[in-house]
Amino acid sequence: MNFFNKLLGTEEKKHLQQENKAKSSYEDVYHKGKLIKEHTFVDDRLWKITEYKNDIEFKVITYWDNGEVQWISEYEDGEEVKTTVNSEDSKVCTITEYEDGEEIKNIRYIDGQITSISESKNGEEFRETSYKDGQISLLKEVENNGNSTTKLYQDGQIYSISEYDEDYNDIRSIIYENSKIKILIEYDGDEEVRINYKDNKILDITKFEEDKEIIFTCDNDEHSKIIEEYEKKYSNYLADNINVNNTNSGYVYVLVNSSINDMVKIGKTTRTSEERAKEISSTTGVPTPFVVAFDCHFNDCSIAEKYIHDILEKKNHRTSKQREFFNISSKDAISIIMKAKEKLDG
Repeated sequence: MNFFNKLLGTEEKKHLQQENKAKSSYEDVYHKGKLIKEHTFVDDRLWKITEYKNDIEFKVITYWDNGEVQWISEYEDGEEVKTTVNSEDSKVCTITEYEDGEEIKNIRYIDGQITSISESKNGEEFRETSYKDGQISLLKEVENNGNSTTKLYQDGQIYSISEYDEDYNDIRSIIYENSKIKILIEYDGDEEVRINYKDNKILDITKFEEDKEIIFTCDNDEHSKIIEEYEKKYSNYLADNINVNNTNSGYVYVLVNSSINDMVKIGKTTRTSEERAKEISSTTGVPTPFVVAFDCHFNDCSIAEKYIHDILEKKNHRTSKQREFFNISSKDAISIIMKAKEKLDG
């Protein structure tokens, strides 16, 4: 039995063609009369592998002269869904994902470390993330109305948040120091309001109007009413941005899989649960993908996950201490997570 027969465990026939002028050769592997794999050699070097399902191309791999993978294209129902491109020295890798023929995500790695992620909808980029030394350094998000937000990071912590309108005019900026708000700047045409904070409380306010500069301080009784008005004006906005450097803020999710009966997977992520489900589906080898049945946001998803796992383990729902699978219905799992949310986050 030849190598392919051993690999596939079935009877196939191999078709070999030679093209002397091009110094190319082809090895076609068939199973039950259907082509399942085609190897292309150039000067006796493997150059390309094409794999088929139901007579439709679903994966193409090409190789550099040094034998390293150059390009991988993956297809579903004849549509390209993912490409992976590697430099010849394997230092640079770019992964691009597609949906309905349009690019939706582009991920770039250098020396094995992620450097950027670009995400798009309907052909328009809506999120761009940059990394330095494995830590996030910039996050830019564009809303449906064209407004955008840019967050800059230092050592993985947010340093500033800037908001812009669709014409990229400044709307608002926040600067942080030691994870606390230091300065908030509000823009309105030619007018500008600068608010200095200490321990997330207003220290003073400076208003710039045309050529005038007006300063309000919290130790001046005559300014107390104005200070109070600004505190009320930005109270909700600041509440949403005070804990931006809480890196454990995230989701506890419940995943289900049609290939795994009577069990659910319960874990955590600081990204979206859908992203995590796709990641798990691509690495576990399970024939069908994981689907998000439910997720819940927690201020600290690590604490929440441990709390929930401990409860499930005490009830003997956990299949293994090393795994996140539990013998419990998704309905009962959701009920436990909601109770944990009330207990931990109020």
